[in-house]
Amino acid sequence: MNILIVTTRVPFPPFRGDKLKIFNIAQRLSKNHSVKILCLSRSRENQSDLDGIKKAGPDAEILYFPWYLSVWSLVIRFFSGIPLQVLWYFSPALLKRLEDITKTEKIDIVYFHLIRSGLYGDAVSDRILKVIDYTDSVSLYLQRMIEIESNLLKKFIFEIEKNRILNYEKVADKFDQLFICSPVDKVHLEKTSKLTVGISELPNGVDLTTFVKISGIIPESNRIIFTGNMPYFPNQDAALFTVHSIMPLVWKQIPSAKLYLVGQKPPRSISNLSSDKVIVTGFVEDIRTEYLKSTVTIAPVRFGAGTLNKVIESLVLGVPVISSPKAIAGLPEILKPYILMAESENEFADQICKVLQNPVRYREIALEGEKTARLELDWTTIVGHFEQKLQTLHFDKLAKLPK
Repeated sequence: MNILIVTTRVPFPPFRGDKLKIFNIAQRLSKNHSVKILCLSRSRENQSDLDGIKKAGPDAEILYFPWYLSVWSLVIRFFSGIPLQVLWYFSPALLKRLEDITKTEKIDIVYFHLIRSGLYGDAVSDRILKVIDYTDSVSLYLQRMIEIESNLLKKFIFEIEKNRILNYEKVADKFDQLFICSPVDKVHLEKTSKLTVGISELPNGVDLTTFVKISGIIPESNRIIFTGNMPYFPNQDAALFTVHSIMPLVWKQIPSAKLYLVGQKPPRSISNLSSDKVIVTGFVEDIRTEYLKSTVTIAPVRFGAGTLNKVIESLVLGVPVISSPKAIAGLPEILKPYILMAESENEFADQICKVLQNPVRYREIALEGEKTARLELDWTTIVGHFEQKLQTLHFDKLAKLPK
């Protein structure tokens, strides 16, 4: 099949979040199909990114989309009722290029990534299979953010955006299938949006050819890691919550404990947390090393949706994980017994101290979970199921088309 992937970010280098997902999906689909990625970039210098994508298998085309065009999109369409984050990523050039490609080239399937790509669906003929992957329910993410936000102005703005999203999530009905990463997000969408389109799960996974252990690395005593894309609001909130509320309780019991905040582009609010006991690394080339050197991974995420890479990557490497219930709600049930649960600062501090004081015991539990995680979270298996679903949808679509 000829598959076109439409995404609003260049999925290379595949370090975190949505880039990681698209890269792994495209790479694996390209083994059996012709795959092309059409995406946006804030930079004109993308040759190394193009080369990296093409070396992995898929073709790619990157359209330049400077920030001032996003601002213009917001200004001229602000009163449309469309969510601001959708307007921020709307490019007329991408819309036109998508229309041209699907009219002049043989395309069987167009896969739209994230709700922000929903505005582009109308550029594709209804004769072509169109699927959209929300990954997370954005309305659920915003609802959880509002619940913990204390700033009244921010709360008001988030509420407006949530209401726009709730109305806009129905755009999925213009597509042939909706994909979502977890059953929790799926149930929320079914309840709030009353969608008629079919909804299938497409969970996040791990590249097991990359996430293998490195010989010779031994966990350092009392080393705690929190990792993630630091500009992402839930990660910022979790990092601040950890340093200001959780770690003082840990340091009372274990003064030598050190927290490593690992992730690209930390904003000033995160960089300013740096001290002799809090190490802010910024971007690291190989995240495996950071996990494997740590006694425990923590995920004190208080809002957000979907499934977190920090949790599943730790699981497949056999590193003990302490997580909030929200951060693992979308995980397969079979994996949850291998994760320690905590929600309040006291609960997190207690669980962290238990692991730091009994590292061998909790490492053994994590190693048991590693075997199951590597079976459940392999990107190759996940994309294999996704590929079968796309083929079925494509053939069903062809059968229904007028001759």
